[in-house]
Amino acid sequence: MSDLFSVLSAVGLAACIVNYFFQVYRGDSTPNTATWLIWTVVMSINSLTYMEVVGSIKALSSLTVNAGIIAIFVYSLFRGKFTEVSHADLTCLVLACAVGAVWQISDNAKLATVALQGVFLISFWPTINGLLKKRAREYPLTWDIAVAAYVCLVIAVLLDWQNQHWTAIAFPLVNGVIGNGSVALLAHIQRANKHKTAPAD
Repeated sequence: MSDLFSVLSAVGLAACIVNYFFQVYRGDSTPNTATWLIWTVVMSINSLTYMEVVGSIKALSSLTVNAGIIAIFVYSLFRGKFTEVSHADLTCLVLACAVGAVWQISDNAKLATVALQGVFLISFWPTINGLLKKRAREYPLTWDIAVAAYVCLVIAVLLDWQNQHWTAIAFPLVNGVIGNGSVALLAHIQRANKHKTAPAD
């Protein structure tokens, strides 16, 4: 049953990535430069450390997201889809590098997994800040799917808890549910406000 939820999570995240790509292509979403740059680097590291912590089946979600993030980052970079970099974005990049240094000085996969979640939390702020200041726009569906997919991964870890270290739940809970959930909530609020201010026919 644990493996089933792991696969469901990976499938959901694959759908999430495909959907977000088309949102960026249509201009429905404006990815934040700092957020996606951090994700491109850190998710690659996280995929390796997370695989060591939980095994290949549960790490499938991380690997799926990693491939999708790299593809969207490269596309957005060359097609000029990113938002402009702000001072807050640069600050988050510096903080992310500082926290990420823990991974460089440690050979402990479990410690690295926890440290990287701190980087993930920091990485969401530029996107959240852009939504709060209305410099960016996001369509909530993709973020909703991501939260649901990571909930499946949380369930998969819990079902196999006796064989897991507590750090196994850090990635899907912090990055998946809290991080993506925060953006999803703001995207729903942004969309609701847009409908309220739209002129009547």
